[in-house]
Amino acid sequence: LKEFLEAHGHPADGIYYGDWLSREDNISYDDVVAALNREFHARGFIDADNAGLGDLDVIVHSTGGLIIRHWLARYYFQHDSAAGLKAGLARCPVRNIVMLAPANFGSPLAAMGKSWVGGIVKGTHQLGMHFFATGRQILNGLELGSEYQWALAHRDLIRTHPYFVAGGIQVSVLVGMTGLGGIAGFFADKAGSDGTVVIAGTNLNSIEYRLLPPPALGADQSQSSWEYVCPPLEVAHRVFRGLNHHSITDPANTGPAVLDALAAGAGTGPARASAFQAHVRKLAADTRADYEAQRASGNDADRRTGTAYQQYLVHVRDEPGLALQDFTLEFLLLRRSRFEALVAGSKGQPAPPTLLPDEQVASVEFQKLMTRDVHPYSQNRAYRSFLIDVASARLAVESAAKLFKEEAVPAFRLYVPGVDDHIYYDLRSLHIVELDAGSAGAVSGRASRKRPRRPDFVHANTTTLLELLVRRASEDTVWVGLTPHQHP
Repeated sequence: LKEFLEAHGHPADGIYYGDWLSREDNISYDDVVAALNREFHARGFIDADNAGLGDLDVIVHSTGGLIIRHWLARYYFQHDSAAGLKAGLARCPVRNIVMLAPANFGSPLAAMGKSWVGGIVKGTHQLGMHFFATGRQILNGLELGSEYQWALAHRDLIRTHPYFVAGGIQVSVLVGMTGLGGIAGFFADKAGSDGTVVIAGTNLNSIEYRLLPPPALGADQSQSSWEYVCPPLEVAHRVFRGLNHHSITDPANTGPAVLDALAAGAGTGPARASAFQAHVRKLAADTRADYEAQRASGNDADRRTGTAYQQYLVHVRDEPGLALQDFTLEFLLLRRSRFEALVAGSKGQPAPPTLLPDEQVASVEFQKLMTRDVHPYSQNRAYRSFLIDVASARLAVESAAKLFKEEAVPAFRLYVPGVDDHIYYDLRSLHIVELDAGSAGAVSGRASRKRPRRPDFVHANTTTLLELLVRRASEDTVWVGLTPHQHP
């Protein structure tokens, strides 16, 4: 790729952060990012105060997506304010980022990398105690649903003043829709992946929804409310037919697309922003065309890889902020009329409502679909990744509507066990919560909105952050006062 870029008038240089180093268990993302910053300084890209010494275009592959995002957030965009954004853009040398199959929201292979198989295949083969080391801190961050990905997204994506926009740092993401195949593919090829990363997890056009409990105990328990944050991110995303995690880096396959991304960001001012917005639209149209061609193929394997997915990153915590690692989500399909009646009738009730027989049948199938590909983060099960087949999810809702002979409502309910006999979680407002099966168009607009609006049910090739807050409560036997009490 370096030779290709130079042949087309783009002076290029390569930075390798050390394959062997990234596999050491004691190496963290902060270590790698600090090393990258030192290298940028040594090569004259930035001065001693990290201010840019010229415009810089960056091309990254795989884990490099996380590294460059972390570097930007750490050194240039610590403050989410208008002044912080202006100062960061003025000091930062990076104008363009092209991400080739980035692991922005993880890889299904990271958990395998921490296993004994990963130790044999990828470990550092040094004599001694590190023989089977596979870089656990790096792999923990790469694991699906990781706490690191959640935290990084809140540093650089879920912001009031985002910098990945047409008038700021322009980002183009290029990824394939085909697995590796062969022996490697037997282990690596997962649904919705390019053989290494989740396709929906490469896109940076993310949104966050938070489900808030009623404002106080004793309030209307049917009124859990959604707060959603829709940053006005502008990221170009292109999914290529016939390419996988390795072939996406071959300039014979994606060289022209890389040049187009660089050209879109070559101007200045409003013209530069307009050119990039046109680039975003073109890549979206090209992606739709490739998916349609893949699904129209006479080959069953091609049709399967032509399925688009959405990823949910779910985090459940209580109001004090404690992680709730033991929780269960049950997904439901109900009649609209029944849903409204159940919500009204379940106000303050201690137990969830029952379903009609046909609703139970539809809900069982829906639950299988929604939980077919779930990955709890191994270091903290309060974080979980759900990968959803978009077409199948829509079909399930449509089929249920035909069965019910009225609108079908996709919903869920949350179960969390109590702490002990005296401290518990008030789940009355979470017995039945609606998911919105409507258009994904509502994701655009202002950076933050607070009103009773439910999240979009499906939005192909994106990762949606979903945080569920649960009210922690205690019985009268937990007390604070000046007079001593004696337990019965």
